[in-house]
Amino acid sequence: MFSGLSPTYKGILLALSGYSAFAVADICAKWLMQHYTVSQVICIENILAVILLVILSPLLGGLKGTFDRKNLKINLCRSALNFGLAMILNYCYKIFPLADVYTMIFTKPFMVTLLAFWFFREVASKSQWLAIVAGFIGVIIAMRPGTEVFNPMLFLPLLATVMIALLFFTARFLDKPSAFSAGFFPTLGVAVLAFPLMIGDFVVPEASHMAVFVLLGMMAALGMTAVSLSFRIAASSVVAPFLYIEMLWALVFGWLIFGDVPDVWMLVGAGIIILSGIYLLLSERRNLTQ
Repeated sequence: MFSGLSPTYKGILLALSGYSAFAVADICAKWLMQHYTVSQVICIENILAVILLVILSPLLGGLKGTFDRKNLKINLCRSALNFGLAMILNYCYKIFPLADVYTMIFTKPFMVTLLAFWFFREVASKSQWLAIVAGFIGVIIAMRPGTEVFNPMLFLPLLATVMIALLFFTARFLDKPSAFSAGFFPTLGVAVLAFPLMIGDFVVPEASHMAVFVLLGMMAALGMTAVSLSFRIAASSVVAPFLYIEMLWALVFGWLIFGDVPDVWMLVGAGIIILSGIYLLLSERRNLTQ
């Protein structure tokens, strides 16, 4: 059935599966961090993800070129960047409801557009600037600076979003990477760099928790595999908006598992950010087709 679909529909299904898998991985990580340190959770997660990525490597272009010396410096940079990103994001998952973190993370399209202008002098259209301004108005509504409920720690997921955009841009400097090699080093780097931090406060996982650790690693690897494939077989402007499916899972499972209920202003801000992000992506698609 899947093989009979057009590349666009295949990309959409893969994007839905991949982004949903990332959301499940985040939920598992948040639950595990009630029992273990951030460094232990991300270290074990990425060790398992590396193993699964190697197993799935034939689907992602294979191992060829993965250890090319020309890409070594860039891969080391991306590994360090992904490690910092993983530490910040998982700490945010630990202290905030997932929906709150996702609201900030959904500014990624705006950050990518701004950094593209900064690094590559890619000029944004008026409609794209309108979307960016509207998106950051959504951030202000969600965070409500100057009020009693404002939490300055919400700037951490915004910082993480900048790091996600930088991780995206550094991949442009890789010399003909496969989808596997683009994801392998950042994942391996997190496992290696988190390992010494984990040792000091290591707690032997309970047998009943190991299933959640395995599910976490599987979902992280599945997410990376499915999303990478979706961008390879369908237009990025088609599959990118499906990132926002993560908010649905954050709201549903955040309420069912953690009892998290975001306030009205956070939901309003998230809605503005999501709509602005979709509008920005559609604007970029129109610019590419003109």
